Amino acid sequence: MHTRLHDMRLHHIGVITGNLEGSMHFYTSLGYAASAIYADPMQKARIVLMQRAHEPLVELIAPDSPDSPAASWLQRITVGPYHTCYEVDDLEAMVAFLRHHRLFPVIKPVPAVAFNMRRIVFMWGESSGLLELLEALP
Repeated sequence: MHTRLHDMRLHHIGVITGNLEGSMHFYTSLGYAASAIYADPMQKARIVLMQRAHEPLVELIAPDSPDSPAASWLQRITVGPYHTCYEVDDLEAMVAFLRHHRLFPVIKPVPAVAFNMRRIVFMWGESSGLLELLEALP
């Protein structure tokens, strides 16, 4: 498959928070509906997906421990957006494509509890910041 940037579809914005319930309340007041709270042992975090009609999801991430991959973001920004997620049809091809564009995996692909165990991978680039790739449903 020839991979192109438009093969990436905006899926969600990841928002780090130390107060999951407070963030849920804020987004609910903006008209978002909350999913269940997911405990993600791979990310060592609690996750809630906030959804509003015809818009990308907002993923609220609350680290459960200091060794959570997301925990250091709380020290940097306290609360707010810290990653952008794109859904892709071919995860490996997109990782290779983005490597060519100077983005590098932060973790190997892992299943994501909040997304029905579809695989995700986080990548970092000096020009892009943190990107998450989510494997599309077959």
